[in-house]
Amino acid sequence: MIKRRNLLKSATALAALPLIANTVKASTPVSMTDPAVVALKYVEDATDAVRTDKMGFKGEGQICWNCRFYAKTDEVWGGCALFQNKLVKGEGWCSGWIPLAN
Repeated sequence: MIKRRNLLKSATALAALPLIANTVKASTPVSMTDPAVVALKYVEDATDAVRTDKMGFKGEGQICWNCRFYAKTDEVWGGCALFQNKLVKGEGWCSGWIPLAN
């Protein structure tokens, strides 16, 4: 028989997993042949991408550095939630770009 208290503890632990996953530090650069990379048209140099205005932001201002999914790890790289927290370049871009919340 499952006790209610144990069930609630398990449910709480499961609910926290996405939060824990988002804090894991990225350590591997994303592969340019990864299906998600291809689908989202990721490039390591945003100037190589055709960027259109999005959410009130000019296309040329959209880079990984100012994306909500980017987590800076050093002066060049950062983890990206869209690519399972693998490393992407801060000067990169993909079609999943969303501006940082103010």
